[in-house]
Amino acid sequence: MTNVGGVAVKVPYTYIEGLQIQMVSANDNTDKNILIQTASAGPVYISSNICYGSSSTVAWADGIEPWFSGVGDVYIYNNILYNFKPSGGGGAIEVWSANSTVYIYNNTLYNSVAGVRSDESTAIYAKNNL
Repeated sequence: MTNVGGVAVKVPYTYIEGLQIQMVSANDNTDKNILIQTASAGPVYISSNICYGSSSTVAWADGIEPWFSGVGDVYIYNNILYNFKPSGGGGAIEVWSANSTVYIYNNTLYNSVAGVRSDESTAIYAKNNL
């Protein structure tokens, strides 16, 4: 993927499972492997994916980013995310969801500027991540 986000989740009750996504290059802050951007209530599940960053230093070029105003839980588990090195913020998992609870567990996050980063007052439960 180049110059666009990879997968955008716009509706709740969505499962994204078993994808391999590589970010070829990043040019602006819309470049995410998986962007969760729902406006209504309901859970989203992101599991068993491999997300590879481009090593770009463009700010906010993230692996998985819950970024929405809807009320609902997000479950991010059993994923491998690596090589996310944006400057000015971001990383493997970037949480920007003020009205949700995000569960992040059993993920492998490496060679990134940050493993899990939060920019809002979101409830985050992170467990068993490497």
